[in-house]
Amino acid sequence: MFTFAAPAAAPSGGFAILGTVGFTGGALVMTVVLVLGIRGNGKIKFNHTSAVVMGFITGQLYAMAGQFGAFAGDMSKGLSQAIQQGVGQGGTIGAGAIALIMCALMYGTKLKRTPGVVLGILSPPIFTAAGGGFAIVTTLLSSALTTVVG
Repeated sequence: MFTFAAPAAAPSGGFAILGTVGFTGGALVMTVVLVLGIRGNGKIKFNHTSAVVMGFITGQLYAMAGQFGAFAGDMSKGLSQAIQQGVGQGGTIGAGAIALIMCALMYGTKLKRTPGVVLGILSPPIFTAAGGGFAIVTTLLSSALTTVVG
């Protein structure tokens, strides 16, 4: 028996573990996982730490998704500006200080699942703006997510 089908073409654009998901698709999938994990009624249940981590990963996907996830960056920018303007003209609060405050809130308090997820989502843009070790975290996560979702 002969077939006239062409051989399967190799996917272009690199290797993706989960096929073609894309950053916007990954952000959408993670949003569904977050909603299910926050509710905790099914097999996906979050504790304090997993809520923050999953929120952080979702926030990074939003940042990588471009216009689809621009709201997370806008909210982070607004939060950062509100904190900086609250100090007034006499003091200076950099993005690194805000990132440290977010870390203290994430791991120094016992946040409920929903606030933990929200704080996690807002963190990547602020971490990137802070630079240094914070930016290294977001850069490494971006590289890993690029491999996973393409």
